[in-house]
Amino acid sequence: MTVQALDQLTARLQAKLMLPPPLERRALRTAAGASLRDVASVVGVSAQAVYLWETGARMPSAAHLERYAEVLRAFAELPSMCEPDLSRAQDSHIGSSDGER
Repeated sequence: MTVQALDQLTARLQAKLMLPPPLERRALRTAAGASLRDVASVVGVSAQAVYLWETGARMPSAAHLERYAEVLRAFAELPSMCEPDLSRAQDSHIGSSDGER
């Protein structure tokens, strides 16, 4: 294994460890006022992929994991964020009134 390959592997593992639990992912996004499409656009995936990550049905691929973790960290660092509202994330499902999918 080359040094570069090891660095890439280490970065992916760190991103995975820093990824919040699924319900918190959605809570961070909604508290930041971002739609599934907003996150998907930044990460380079479909809104459905982000939804699956937020429900815990799937994990981001190695190609998208680091970017998704960066987005969530940015949301968590927003000044208006004190604590994500996990109750909103628990009773919200895909196809909400704002047309997210």
